[in-house]
Order: sequence, then structure tokens, then C-alpha cells
Amino acid sequence: MDLQLKDKLALVTASSKGVGRTIAEKLLEEGARVCYHQFP
Repeated sequence: MDLQLKDKLALVTASSKGVGRTIAEKLLEEGARVCYHQFP
């Protein structure tokens, strides 16, 4: 799927597991630059 995210910046919070992690991974697969934060 091409969501035209190449070189776009995405901010994902709570990305250590579950939905947040999956979203971060999918954004990376689509070519987005991802800034993420993992809560302990």
C-alpha cells in the first residue's frame, strides 16, 4: 500500500508494544521518518 508517506515525519507515543509499536513499524515500512517514545 502506498500512503505517500516517504520522507514525512510521524510522532508515535507509547510505541514499546501493542498498537503503538505496530503503527510505528507500518509507518517505517511506508517510508516515513518516525520519532517515537517508549514509556517504561
